Amino acid sequence: MFLRKDMAARVKFRKKKKKLGRAWKVLIAIAVVVLILALPLMSLAEVIILRFSGRSDFTELEEMREFMLDEVEFDTVAFEQEHDMEKFYVPSSVTYGYNIPVFHLKGKYKSEESDVSEQIGFVVMAHGSNASHLTVYPESQAFLDMGIDVWFFDERKYGESTFEYSTFGYLESADVLDVFTFATDSYQDEYDPLKSDEYWSERWMGVWGQSMGAAAVMNALGYKRIRDEIDFCIIDCPMGAMEDLTYAPSIQNRIASYEQDVLFDYSFDDQNPYDKLQNYKGPVFLITAEDDEMIPEKTTSAIRIIISNSDFGLHEYVGKNSLHANVWFDHPDEYELAIRNFIVGLD
Repeated sequence: MFLRKDMAARVKFRKKKKKLGRAWKVLIAIAVVVLILALPLMSLAEVIILRFSGRSDFTELEEMREFMLDEVEFDTVAFEQEHDMEKFYVPSSVTYGYNIPVFHLKGKYKSEESDVSEQIGFVVMAHGSNASHLTVYPESQAFLDMGIDVWFFDERKYGESTFEYSTFGYLESADVLDVFTFATDSYQDEYDPLKSDEYWSERWMGVWGQSMGAAAVMNALGYKRIRDEIDFCIIDCPMGAMEDLTYAPSIQNRIASYEQDVLFDYSFDDQNPYDKLQNYKGPVFLITAEDDEMIPEKTTSAIRIIISNSDFGLHEYVGKNSLHANVWFDHPDEYELAIRNFIVGLD
């Protein structure tokens, strides 16, 4: 009697154990399926967030003028009048039907020997995310005071740009090239073509980028004309690889990169500026903010190492106690002097 009860209990226990085993297998299978589905979904969410990130309404002309006047006490209208601003629309070489809003300010350098203003070169300046060409007027003062003309453009999605989204320095790099080409051609139209080589040999041409604009400038170094013709590259609080900014796991970033390539025709690898910077043989000046809360340290370190290994070595100015893209506002005199010394030192 007791034996039968014991056997029945054992059979019941085995059945219960078998059911539990099956339940665990089902739960594990569900977890695997969820994980397999979750990674692409999380990656897709990452791509969508990146596509719609940034406030384009904030960077519209009047909004930005008010911001510059109220928050940083910089009168953009007076600044433009002082330097005889011109406005152009330059057709994009990579996006059919898109015209780049381009703005030109004339540098005014007066030597000690003469009161005549002299133009001694030009620089193309690229602003950062959530900004417009107006926001880098303060930094441009260093170039303008040297007699270096400045060419700004509104990056995709921001300011007066009609493009719907930002590509974080990928398509914007082609815009840097287009603006540079337009600027170069406009000067050569003003001078005797037979003397163009002599004219340019005594002048500086360069590119400057801040944050996302720095990624655009570094990616523009992938174009032969930029590499061959510019005399200098300056990057202020530069953004690097997209993966450094997402803080997502590596596998999620890889999937997101593939999804972005399928949906929007460019991957994270296409946006990554490190290899273009590494292949550039000219001098690069790195400006960093000591307390930068936006750019990860691994990005700055990677860029610093690349520049250090170049033929010209590392040239860097660090804004003490400065936040991201705030170096000029905290140290305007030092900022301008650092740029002046860097460019003058190229001789």
